[in-house]
Amino acid sequence: MRYLLRQLLDEMKEKVVSNLDEIKKNESKIRELLAAPYSHQKNISLEKQFIQNKNTLAENMDYLELQIKIVALIDKYKNTDLIKLPLESIIEQEPLNIDFFNETIEGRLAFNEYHPNYYDESFINRLLTYYLDQENFEECKKLIDIKTKIKGSISL
Repeated sequence: MRYLLRQLLDEMKEKVVSNLDEIKKNESKIRELLAAPYSHQKNISLEKQFIQNKNTLAENMDYLELQIKIVALIDKYKNTDLIKLPLESIIEQEPLNIDFFNETIEGRLAFNEYHPNYYDESFINRLLTYYLDQENFEECKKLIDIKTKIKGSISL
């Protein structure tokens, strides 16, 4: 497992470096555009370059945050069997059959941004239905807030 995580880290590092190269190229284009005389097309091109850089920087931030979490995971669980498992035994294992819905409603799996179904609207709706039936309006409010937050972040 450690090997797979290290490989993933290396691939993400390469992507971050590639993105930085792309940002530098875009910055050169931006400098050229800023030196050019004013035109409507210039403004459109500038905005396009700025948006592209903003999106690429956001992607890099996501990769960097994930890298930090993976490194922390490896460090925290470095002596556990899962991290020590060789690649062959991981490939041969059957996938886990986890009922995320039951794990969530029973409180064994927190419903937060690390939950495997956090961005799944149908899963959130299923949870909402369950909590409405249970008259647990506090959980319903939390889920509606999450759903609103997710929809807001997707539309950006």
